[in-house]
Amino acid sequence: MRVLLIAHGHPSLVKGGGEIAAYQLFRELRERGIDAYLLAATREDALQHGGTPFSMLRPHEILFHGQMRDFFNLAPASLRVVWHDFRQLLAQLQPDAIHFHHVLHLGTQFIREAARYRTKAGKPVKLVFTLHEYLPICANDGQMVMFDSEELCTEASPTRCAYCLKQRPPRPRTPEEIFLRDRLIRAAFSLIDHFIAPSRFLCETYQRWGLNRPISVIDNGLPPMQPLQPRPLHEGQPRASFAYLGQINRYKGLQVLLDAIDFLEPGLREQVQVHIHGCGLRDQHESLQERIETLQQRYPRQLHVHGSYNRDELTRLFDEIDTLVLPSIWWENSPLVLQEAKGLGRPVICSDIGGMKEKISDGVDGLRFSRGSPASLARAMERAADPETWERLRAGIQPPDSIQATAEQVLALYRAPPVNGSPGLAALATDRAE
Repeated sequence: MRVLLIAHGHPSLVKGGGEIAAYQLFRELRERGIDAYLLAATREDALQHGGTPFSMLRPHEILFHGQMRDFFNLAPASLRVVWHDFRQLLAQLQPDAIHFHHVLHLGTQFIREAARYRTKAGKPVKLVFTLHEYLPICANDGQMVMFDSEELCTEASPTRCAYCLKQRPPRPRTPEEIFLRDRLIRAAFSLIDHFIAPSRFLCETYQRWGLNRPISVIDNGLPPMQPLQPRPLHEGQPRASFAYLGQINRYKGLQVLLDAIDFLEPGLREQVQVHIHGCGLRDQHESLQERIETLQQRYPRQLHVHGSYNRDELTRLFDEIDTLVLPSIWWENSPLVLQEAKGLGRPVICSDIGGMKEKISDGVDGLRFSRGSPASLARAMERAADPETWERLRAGIQPPDSIQATAEQVLALYRAPPVNGSPGLAALATDRAE
């Protein structure tokens, strides 16, 4: 079997969770003897690609240099790269399954071209799509959070979305534009045989949106991880070393964690250690940067900002902390760092929404707090700092799904025969009729 996985970035260049999930599945398929290829979009202009939209990063790892400009409609800068270059790539590879992990930096037209290839292939070809967040539903970066108020959003409609986006750069969007965007994406999604959602919450959100294709809940499994021993403590010392790891943006809730320091009980506040590991801080609003600088001056022994990190540093970083904090204010799906914390045996404190709420059982393997509330987060941090409570939470941690288990389930989708109503079956029937 030959499989083409398509992602919106390569983890060698962009270290996002979706990119890493696609790459880990690609590597596992290769380990199993599957003839797998990875096509990953890149925005790196400096990379040489010989005048073509493709270049080879490593054997079986292809970069796509498309330079998407219409992010609102998820459309490529040039349709030629789809109906000529991508079409040629498919003809050359002749995949039996095409597995999309995103169309950002690619375009929904890539789905249409994959469906065209399926029609002409003369053999069963599966189109699979892993949903990582809500960009097809929400034009506000796929966050489903109101742009101006940061209020959680539960539904999309042309009027409601136009109201949300009226202040969002580069310009306001009309209800008519949003309606057409929605229809464009739905039409492309109707060509997919099977969708994958890494959390039940994400699955149900797309079902409410009206996605009527089959959806399987399959988490993004991880390679084997060895749980770490607890961090050594002095007599009477609390487990008060907390960390934030991941990208930094307005929806990740770092401000909530920073503000929670002021709400801690004074005795614990003197001993707490808050470590910030992440990239993107300098791209954020000045108010967040100023807030961090102010708190670093007020709490020079408590707050530590370390910058970005490499994945090979994960074990060392988690070895130095007690608890991971995920204060996101958007409907996180299945955060990779949450799964990594489980694999390394560290409890998690997270917001009580979205896939985070689904992945962490409050009081069992971690703690949940009220989304956006520094006071609620501070109470959770105080609970986790108690050594007995922390030991109980650590004992309740179950290992995350393995990449091996994920690959087994995904391969079953690739190999499953078309069912009635499947686009693949209809395409084959049309091809035979011709």
